[in-house]
Amino acid sequence: MSHADQKPKKIEITIPKDESRKKKPILYIILVILLIGGSSILAKFNIDLNVKVSDLENQETTEIVIDSSKIELSTNQEIKTELETEEGEIEVLSMPVVESVDGGELQIEEEDLDFGRGEYYPFDTPQTFRDATLGKCIDLDGKYGSQCVDLANAFWKEYTNRWLSTCGTGMARGIWDCKEQNASVEFKLIYNANEIQTGDWLIFDGGQYGHVGMALGNAHDGYVALLGENQGGTSCVGGGSATNIINMSLKTFRGAFRPNIYDTPKAPDTSIPKPE
Repeated sequence: MSHADQKPKKIEITIPKDESRKKKPILYIILVILLIGGSSILAKFNIDLNVKVSDLENQETTEIVIDSSKIELSTNQEIKTELETEEGEIEVLSMPVVESVDGGELQIEEEDLDFGRGEYYPFDTPQTFRDATLGKCIDLDGKYGSQCVDLANAFWKEYTNRWLSTCGTGMARGIWDCKEQNASVEFKLIYNANEIQTGDWLIFDGGQYGHVGMALGNAHDGYVALLGENQGGTSCVGGGSATNIINMSLKTFRGAFRPNIYDTPKAPDTSIPKPE
């Protein structure tokens, strides 16, 4: 199908009114630049840019809607993203700071999935899986384009040789409802957001459908570097958006799956003397 045959993708960006602009000048300037300079670029990808102005004076987020995916950007884009390297060092980057992601369309029922779809994605470390998938449009179920559950399924397929279950909901948030089944013997279940480590697969409640992605660092000040699909990356031809990295708020965190191959105990804090 050519771009001309596709329905335009709709993007809605909510920006502050005059009162809020004074309080959030940097964010407003960035959005204006995107709106003015990005329209011609977006048009090439058959994307219809629809701007809505609303009163955000008492709100803390700026909402972006791409197709059926809804992303709430934090108004504090100065929060740094901490990624862990393969050497265990912390790399500090500037990534989009996101308060919540509503993943959009439903996943096709598990029994209808074609296990033969997709290419091989190495997973020996979280970083190799990141490098193999970053920027790619992965659509394993062949429905609704590149959704967040597709990326998670790509990992589960390689690591466990089975598909994720959403407990019949078709939603990312439903993955946690079947947590014991999805974890089986290959994962450890994590309930505390403060215990998140690199390589954990996080489940979020945001919006109607929720979201899922892989942590690329430890939790830091209520946020975590998150590798995921359909969270604001490059638009994919079949729908959804390509794998990217965001700095994700943990306020809608439900729980996490830690692959046993990544379960490395944290080193004890030697800065605190032991009692005699």
